[in-house]
Amino acid sequence: YQPGFKVGAAVTLGHDNWDLTADYTWLNTSGGKTSVSQDPATSTLTATNNLPFSEEIGSIAQADGSWGFVYNLANLTLGRDYYISEYLTLRPFFGLSGAWNHQNNRNHYLYTFVSSYQFDSYLAKQSYWGVGFSSGLNTAWCFDKNWSIYGDFSVLNMWSKYTVKKSQITYDATATTVDYDSGTVVFSTQGIQYGLQNVIDIQMGLRWQMQYDDNKMGFLIQAGWDQQVWINHAQFTNQASNLSIQGLDLKIRFDF
Repeated sequence: YQPGFKVGAAVTLGHDNWDLTADYTWLNTSGGKTSVSQDPATSTLTATNNLPFSEEIGSIAQADGSWGFVYNLANLTLGRDYYISEYLTLRPFFGLSGAWNHQNNRNHYLYTFVSSYQFDSYLAKQSYWGVGFSSGLNTAWCFDKNWSIYGDFSVLNMWSKYTVKKSQITYDATATTVDYDSGTVVFSTQGIQYGLQNVIDIQMGLRWQMQYDDNKMGFLIQAGWDQQVWINHAQFTNQASNLSIQGLDLKIRFDF
């Protein structure tokens, strides 16, 4: 888990207490793992579906995988917050959204043959941007004038461009070292796709807020859990897969 941040600003309009809200979210995260076979002669590793192309595949003695992700999302929404009962508030909203992010997927395999070793490096990169519409509903279930449970739901639908680059490089190797000067590019491709990107965002948590100066100023603090699903977002393989983001969400807001 790695932290990101979200900043925003809003203004209450004179027309029926509508509000115009702009926010921006940034996240940069990565992860990786290494697996080593105890005895490649009797027990080998199984590659993922990103198995590099090779005319001859030996036993996999070691596999390394890493993933990096840079996430940017901006929203501009128009909404209205109001009470529908003494202890329940709703804020329906709609607006515009824009996103741009990058993913890097690296897989490394050390193969053992009868009398030699081979190291393959498989790289896949996806660059994405999209613009479109967003809509949703914010709810607050109030215990009293200060404490409440909030539950928010939103969907995004963006016209999108996906640029995917894939490459494989084969290196000569020994059991312990890799000769990176001996690399041979086996293949290198780039593809561009266009489509509609659908995103589902659900949040839930606990909120405390206070109004003062005749409700002209206020303070809010909340903590909860946020989950996003980008449907069929990862285009690294022929079969697209979902991108899921989740984590603790902390928010502080000042009203004036």
